[in-house]
Amino acid sequence: MDPPVNLVNRMNDLKSGQFAPNHNELMSSQRRGFLAQAGGGFVATALAGMLAEDGLLGKAAAASPKNPLTPRESHYSGKAKSVIFLFMYGGPSQVDLFDPKPELTKNHGKPIPNLKTDRLLQLRAPGNLMASTRTFKKHGESGIDVSDLYPNVAKCVDDIALVRSMYTDSFAHGGGLIQMNTGMLRQGYPSLGSWVTYGLGSMNQNLPGYVVMSDHRG
Repeated sequence: MDPPVNLVNRMNDLKSGQFAPNHNELMSSQRRGFLAQAGGGFVATALAGMLAEDGLLGKAAAASPKNPLTPRESHYSGKAKSVIFLFMYGGPSQVDLFDPKPELTKNHGKPIPNLKTDRLLQLRAPGNLMASTRTFKKHGESGIDVSDLYPNVAKCVDDIALVRSMYTDSFAHGGGLIQMNTGMLRQGYPSLGSWVTYGLGSMNQNLPGYVVMSDHRG
């Protein structure tokens, strides 16, 4: 049985290359189709997210898990809208700025007391006690001591809250840095920004609740 005439004609056309598909046109068509479908999917995903936030998806939105970073009311009404926390390690010591140590001045040049009871400190072979070389005066209605290094800070010292009761459990600088920011000497514990975000949430659901900017110089 002979094949149909139309099929024979199509086979001859393909052999002659008259209706052979163009490879570039085929690939271009496939790319356009993929991008169109992918773009439509992204738009639909974004639209679904926005509708869910506005509560317009009904039961589907209610069934979705609650965002743990949803803003929550504070236990106390606050006035600040944002916080910039500057932890400037490597700067001048508080002993030279706004925390005078009368006993340190009194014992200047003497060996560290009770050094024999701390073996780790002995390994560092510390020198004798050294008092600050700065001059302190009381400023403001609060009478806070400020050194001569901070003449401008001294003018607004009543607007500053100084906490002098904090200390770390390690003399090592690295451990003290971690404990200052997390409350623990070991790494891996949440910092102040983590706790604030956990307790209050974040107004912006598209960006991190807080950002840490480190000094690239170390």
